[in-house]
Amino acid sequence: LNCSFACERGKEAAVEMDRTLLFSLLSLLFTALFTLYLSDSAVRRQESVLPTLKCPWVEGEELVGQCPKGTLTKVPDVTNAEDCGLRCCQDAACVTWLYRGDTGCEHGPDVRIGMEKDGTPKWCEVDPPRPWQGQHLIESKKQDPATSALRVQACSAETWNPNALQGQCLGLGDQRKGAPSDDPASCRDACCADKSCDTWQWREDKGCFYGKRGFRCYEVERCICRSSPLPSILARPHNLCVSCSEFAFQPFTGRRKRIPGRNYLTRDGKPQS
Repeated sequence: LNCSFACERGKEAAVEMDRTLLFSLLSLLFTALFTLYLSDSAVRRQESVLPTLKCPWVEGEELVGQCPKGTLTKVPDVTNAEDCGLRCCQDAACVTWLYRGDTGCEHGPDVRIGMEKDGTPKWCEVDPPRPWQGQHLIESKKQDPATSALRVQACSAETWNPNALQGQCLGLGDQRKGAPSDDPASCRDACCADKSCDTWQWREDKGCFYGKRGFRCYEVERCICRSSPLPSILARPHNLCVSCSEFAFQPFTGRRKRIPGRNYLTRDGKPQS
């Protein structure tokens, strides 16, 4: 009897052990299958995203210049250039993106840069922002440049303000080659000698531009400028800007998607291969 009872208890213990082992094996199998499922899902999600990241950017190009206001549209809730470019890459309607810490992320259509003529009428600077020198000779568009009181002050070497227009003015036409592009004073004098001229601008790497008031000037925080400390015989004929706001003349970061059939130029105006 005692043996029979012990045998029965042994059989029950064995069955219980088998159940525990089976449960453990099933748990392991379920865990393995679930892990495999998650891994496969991750791969499929990655495969669905990767093709969108292969954007047809214009080769070897980075947009560093400013675009006129209204050319691109601000994208909210983007705080770095990488995310700005990624969103443009994934957006079929976005061709151009631009980012800088103060302006944030901007998206928009195709734009021309530099000397490009093909494609859209929208245009952006090819070079990063740098301070200009220049001045309006009128106080409002309604004034006659020939009789403006400001003209007398602005055309005098003693009372002119060459740092009045540090942001680029658009619409002043082509560069005035020759003597006007030598220095800011020469550009000023050429403008003042033309009774129809009411705005001039000069930059060392760009030369002189003047004409009727530019239709739009970029607004920037004024640089803090001082006169050159060098003796007059050695000093350049213009003031030196020694400090600016954090972003005023920092380069932008951006790119353009290549449009089939569109002709693109390099920075020096040569066709891209």
